[in-house]
Amino acid sequence: MNSFLNRINKQKLPISYLLITLIFIFFGIFTTKGLYGLGNITREIYEHPLVVSNASLEVTKMHRSLNDAALANSSAEMEFSLNAVTQSEQNVYQQLDIIRENILGEEGRTLEKQTRQLFDDWKPRRENVVRLLKSGNKKEAIAVIKENGAAYIDKHELGMLALTLYARKKADGFIAHAIIMQSELEKITLFLSIGGVFISLIIAFTAVRLVANAEKVILEASKQLNEMALQDGLTKIANRRNFDKKLQEEWRRMMRRKEPLSLIFFDVDHFKLYNDNYGHQAGDVCLQTIANTAAQLFKRPGDLFARYGGEEFIAILTNTNLEGATTLAEELRRNVYEAEIDHDTSPVCKFVTISCGVSSVIPDESKSDQVLLKIADEALYEAKEQGRNKIVSRNIN
Repeated sequence: MNSFLNRINKQKLPISYLLITLIFIFFGIFTTKGLYGLGNITREIYEHPLVVSNASLEVTKMHRSLNDAALANSSAEMEFSLNAVTQSEQNVYQQLDIIRENILGEEGRTLEKQTRQLFDDWKPRRENVVRLLKSGNKKEAIAVIKENGAAYIDKHELGMLALTLYARKKADGFIAHAIIMQSELEKITLFLSIGGVFISLIIAFTAVRLVANAEKVILEASKQLNEMALQDGLTKIANRRNFDKKLQEEWRRMMRRKEPLSLIFFDVDHFKLYNDNYGHQAGDVCLQTIANTAAQLFKRPGDLFARYGGEEFIAILTNTNLEGATTLAEELRRNVYEAEIDHDTSPVCKFVTISCGVSSVIPDESKSDQVLLKIADEALYEAKEQGRNKIVSRNIN
């Protein structure tokens, strides 16, 4: 027995180092598992559908195509627009299927079902409009579109916004959980570092560096999510959500300063025909070219140029009256035309053209920013009715 104890005493230092090594092996395994968990959380943040606006954009495109069909000057043009309606409908269901596959939690699935039901409820009316157009009852079809279409799009966009906010809330939960995991890893690192001077310093340094890298990845992911939420993926300009936020801010600011606020709302004339003739890849390049061309005109600090949806774009002009906004819209229309983007199938011109609706107001408490947007949309619709490649301006005051 004494001999055994003596041998233990002689091997005390090696045994101590062995125990420390085992502790840090355990620590290494625990840290690796924790970092793997952080990696999984980061992956979930990326894969969770924070940007669900594609379906909403397709709904807007579908409604716009119905309008184009109602305004068609020939049966061939109407057929093109109706085919676009069908394609947009299929795209909406595909986007909703993607959301349903990726959304997390019962609340998210419920929101997706409600949004899908809104789209299903509109389908019979949409089919009725198509039947009316094909039977030649354009006036009745236009009446149905004006009566129900805008209200339906508003309801659907609210549903998609609820989905977006829910998904962002889930992502924030992932990030909070990751920060808690990071904090626990730091505590374990500090506790285990007491077990050995030399070895603990090396492993603690490595662990802190790994945790710092994990934190950097999480912060970068959060930054990218914020950028994705405010930027259009195709044109790299502001998106619809960014526009809505900026419009509210500038409305309040111009109301305080009693200065005019204007909008230029425009879209590409006969863009469906362009896509059908040149292909969707060429259509994307066309939209990018128009976005780059237009962006050169909207560089003041208070202005914002955004892609509103599909082939529609919109610009916010602060401290700009109707005359100034109309002048800028004419320069924009001319610049797009002078870009000479071929459009052989356009009934308007051999090059790509745009139609613009301009609205202006000095904000006050008796009005809302949505009135300014509505008037700009109506002006755009009137410009298209007048034959496209036109500008229609309306001063609310």
